[in-house]
Amino acid sequence: MAAPVLEGSVRTFTPKPVVKNLLDSPYQRTWPTLEKGVTPEILNKLKSDLGDLSAYLRKETSKGKRKRARTTEDAGKPTRSVEEQELARQLKSQLVLGINEVTKALEKDRLRLVLVCRSVKPALMTQHLVLLSAVRRVPALCLSGLSETVAPILNFRTVAAMGFKKTSPEDDKTFDPLVEFVTSRTPPIKIPWLKVPGGKEEEDSSKEEEDETGSPDEEDTGSKTGTSSGEMQKSAKVLEDTSKGEDFIPLMSEEGQIQNKEADSETKAKDPAKKSEKKAKRKKRKRKAEVVEEDGEEVGLQALCVKRTQSVQEKESHKRKMVFKKKKKTVMANFVGKSK
Repeated sequence: MAAPVLEGSVRTFTPKPVVKNLLDSPYQRTWPTLEKGVTPEILNKLKSDLGDLSAYLRKETSKGKRKRARTTEDAGKPTRSVEEQELARQLKSQLVLGINEVTKALEKDRLRLVLVCRSVKPALMTQHLVLLSAVRRVPALCLSGLSETVAPILNFRTVAAMGFKKTSPEDDKTFDPLVEFVTSRTPPIKIPWLKVPGGKEEEDSSKEEEDETGSPDEEDTGSKTGTSSGEMQKSAKVLEDTSKGEDFIPLMSEEGQIQNKEADSETKAKDPAKKSEKKAKRKKRKRKAEVVEEDGEEVGLQALCVKRTQSVQEKESHKRKMVFKKKKKTVMANFVGKSK
């Protein structure tokens, strides 16, 4: 017999849409825009220069994967010489791969070029690199197709961001032509709400402000001269008086000078009396302090004596209690023995 067929509608499962909440900033941070045809030129240059060095830059597979490898390419790789190993180490040390490593290097101001892939989602993961590059004054670009061109050369799955480190005179200069080629075609990062200290934009704006309003030094001198105009007039009058007289400047009338002399004589007469009063007050304070110190010493000695006597009394009472307990035990033991 055939199995019975159930009639009715089949329920279809519709998955719920997933909503991701992300934080965003009201300040716009846009990558510099390139002209048409510049992006493929940069990608081709990266592919050609890094492809020539892929033998030194490729990520090596682990030992376990080498053992399990079935193909001859993975299993039988030729061993490198010491010079080749040193060159590979130097070239790898000049490259920085990954968003986290690029941010760390930018914070420490160790990069001279930053390249970011435009296919990174969400784009907020790489937006902070624009701000860091602008602050550090490092040329930065966001290229579409960067991961597809660079990842297979370096034996990585994806390359979201990469950077080229600053070199010293002793380091290898193999990446210098590539970096110069890319930096010559990268426009500067323009962030209108950010003013980098010591940047060209800030210098231009400061020059314009100085031309319009005048230099701050001139404003300070003008404010000082405006506030002290009265003082300048007074000093001019004094100089005129000095030119009339030889050595004496008549700043006060004769009556005022006499009054000042009398006041000075009175203060000199009162000074000895005041000095004697101050000395007497100082002596009284010293005597009071000495008396207080003596009283404090006496009080301290009395307290020590009281504590010692209390401790001695406590010890004697404790001894008496112990002796009484021993006697009680012996008496009870004798009484129990007699009763038996």
